[in-house]
Amino acid sequence: MPTPRSTRHFTGKEALVVAYLEREDQMIRALWNEGLGRTVSADHALEMAIEGVADDAYRHHTRGCPFIKAAGEFPDPESPVRQVIRRHRAWFHAELRRLLAEAGRDDVDAKTETLAMLRDALMIGCFLDDRDVTRRTFVRTARRVAGLR
Repeated sequence: MPTPRSTRHFTGKEALVVAYLEREDQMIRALWNEGLGRTVSADHALEMAIEGVADDAYRHHTRGCPFIKAAGEFPDPESPVRQVIRRHRAWFHAELRRLLAEAGRDDVDAKTETLAMLRDALMIGCFLDDRDVTRRTFVRTARRVAGLR
């Protein structure tokens, strides 16, 4: 999260956090699209998505998920911060759902929910626990859920 001194350029902390999360969302979407742009099959796209999520948590978000942290600071579900979080999570779920459907998986909704929950656990685990163990556990479990060998 940005430091409190950064609020001098915004109307308040909430506006600062909204701007920060919107920037994070844009960067994550760009990385996602870049990674998936190099895929050769639906299964490969699932592989790339799982590896991309794992790499992001392992390399870039080692202090936890900014969306999860912001949700803790702004509990009102109608706040602008929570609206940004809701849009980001809806996009992520939709992308997972699309990849699973394109790969011909059954029970796409349940698999989407499970993969999203695993991603949340990965982000927290890379912050609190051993990043190597957390990453390996996420990749192994996510591959199993996605039906990859």
